Amino acid sequence: MVELLQLALECTMQYPDKRPSMAEVTKRIEELCRSSSHREDNVMNESYFGTEGNLASVSSTNTVVPP
Repeated sequence: MVELLQLALECTMQYPDKRPSMAEVTKRIEELCRSSSHREDNVMNESYFGTEGNLASVSSTNTVVPP
């Protein structure tokens, strides 16, 4: 989210020639979406699969319990 806010600040620079082009903005937003999605996938995999790749169990309190 910080990267997206930084991009937004760049888009509001005082001098238009210092602002990124719309093509650059689009490219960077797409990259941020991809990297965010990749990080979420990694978190989900680490939550449900132990570091060894074994399926972890989830307790009744929704706490992940490694195998």
